[in-house]
Amino acid sequence: MTQDRRVMEAWEAFVTGRVRSTPVRSVVEQSWQRCHETVDIERRRAPTARSEALARAQSHFPVHRNVVDPLLQEAGQFLSATGSMMLLTDANGLVLYSRGDLATMELAYDINLQPGGTWQEKEIGTNAIGTALHEQSPVQIHSAEHFCLEIKKWTCAAAPIQHPLDRSMLGVLDISGPTSSFHPQALAFAVSAARRVENAFAQRLNDEHTALLRHYLGARRQLSGDVALIDRQGRLIYASDRIQRLLDPDGSVQPYQKIAEFTGTTPDGWAQQMPEPLAGAALDPIEQDGAPLGAILKLKGRGNPRPKSRNSDTDPIRFDAIIGDSAEIRRCAERAHKIATGDGPVLIEGETGVGKELFARALHFAPTFPGPFVPVNAASLPRDLIASELFGYEPGSFTGAMDKGRKGKIEHADGGTFCLDEIGEMPLDLQPTLLRVLEDGQVYRLGAARPVAVTARLISMTNRDLEQRVDQGHFRSDLFYRISVARLRIPPLRERGDDAALLAQHFIRMACQRRGESDVRIDPDALDALTRYHWPGNVRQLRNVVETMLLLRDFDRLTLDDLPEEIREANGTGAETSLHTAPQTADHAGARPLAPDEPSAGARGNLHASERETIRQAMADTNGNLTWAAKRLGVARSTLYRKLRTHGLAPRTPR
Repeated sequence: MTQDRRVMEAWEAFVTGRVRSTPVRSVVEQSWQRCHETVDIERRRAPTARSEALARAQSHFPVHRNVVDPLLQEAGQFLSATGSMMLLTDANGLVLYSRGDLATMELAYDINLQPGGTWQEKEIGTNAIGTALHEQSPVQIHSAEHFCLEIKKWTCAAAPIQHPLDRSMLGVLDISGPTSSFHPQALAFAVSAARRVENAFAQRLNDEHTALLRHYLGARRQLSGDVALIDRQGRLIYASDRIQRLLDPDGSVQPYQKIAEFTGTTPDGWAQQMPEPLAGAALDPIEQDGAPLGAILKLKGRGNPRPKSRNSDTDPIRFDAIIGDSAEIRRCAERAHKIATGDGPVLIEGETGVGKELFARALHFAPTFPGPFVPVNAASLPRDLIASELFGYEPGSFTGAMDKGRKGKIEHADGGTFCLDEIGEMPLDLQPTLLRVLEDGQVYRLGAARPVAVTARLISMTNRDLEQRVDQGHFRSDLFYRISVARLRIPPLRERGDDAALLAQHFIRMACQRRGESDVRIDPDALDALTRYHWPGNVRQLRNVVETMLLLRDFDRLTLDDLPEEIREANGTGAETSLHTAPQTADHAGARPLAPDEPSAGARGNLHASERETIRQAMADTNGNLTWAAKRLGVARSTLYRKLRTHGLAPRTPR
């Protein structure tokens, strides 16, 4: 028996619910499981997008046509008479372009494997395009591995095209053809072509960002106040410290972070896409050869609202204001209090979101250095600007320099605290300059012959293992020893016992005060679930969860139902053994919650029947939509599907 026949038998057993004797690849089986609930195995063609939608998707595809067209032209020549074709899709699986063997392209018309066809798994079952989009990795789907019968005549290999800055999905590069004529090296060809598109796109982005920076440097002498530089996709290239704090009070704005969605809008509409903290800011578009490159954002004066969820730069933060009763956080605060009495450099270490800047500000407001607190995120500064931002520059030291020169951030911190976040990301070639500042207490501006004396305390922060970075050659050992005269490790929230409950109640009170609302209570079981969650994003994630719960709550208190699904599932509250323990929505109380006592043996049959009726009613009320039904019942989608099978209610796939 051929392998293809074995896979076909496994597929037949799967769709009929029989035990399978032949295993299939895990990526295929997992895809079948996803498709089994929603896709008709007799579906013959992928759905077609309207011509206007296709044209819009083609124009909005982020990779420029001068990158895509040569690749497709080469594919058309290379794949001619091979029985294969190349397709390019967007991130939604919509085929944008196709080239290749003409006979194969005619066959592909029958299943709508052509521009305008949508090849997501939910539309046409397991296939290389849709499965690669879901897995975000290269995939080959051969013959019987497809989910729909009509598509099993084909073999396809697909590789995702990902954004070079954040690895988000841009689309898929696919090679498809009839199974009988498919080449075994197709997947390698698809991966190579996808990498070629990514590399060309990365080079184009780099060229555009360089042009933006040149324009910005040339315009800086006419600029005043707080500004930011944004590219045509809404990504932040540069931002002043104040704008960074408006976007994230913790100062954790990432390099090239996307702060607005400009795709599909002209520069005239970009201002309307800005996030709330920057609403009302002025945008000056930058063009090159008539095409938009990005914009310079300018805050309109100092009257823009500051984020109210955090203390301002001048509000003192004391160690006794740090929320938490756990031994871990108390020991940390006590150590910080001792460190505050000194004047040497401090290295604050901890995971993202643990509150490193809160401790840094508390250290600053000790009486040793009464001057300004100047925070800078090393990772958020473009490589071309970091030296001038930190150390300043003399007049005429480079193209675009201001006539009078400019102080650097370290000079601005004179008499106070210079707080350098993400110090582990500082370029290796600039580290000796910072070391010299620490050793000599003097700053050399770019282009300067004489130094400027500076007295400031350096507080460095990092979420990286700097000792490991030293071993890897990415961080100088002499600088590491100089900045870590005193080290302070902030414990992650998962190590702080019941502090999550105290913090949650604090965030609730603060949010209610900010909105002018009376205090909102939180149920003990919801508070317990927050305490037991592992919090990978630490205190920042907890604060955001509480804010979301308050915003979306249905009642005058916070309950388990208000928790995000991932927290309920992690605590076992979203996937109970009996659906009667799940909270019922107001419009569906199909079965009364059972008493907490274990049902007797004689009652178990009634319990089983009642649960079956609850599920059946929820499915009927939501027209068979598993996601909506699961939310209505308060359980995970996977739990509901398992219960459907248990009660014989699972939707049968047509044969």
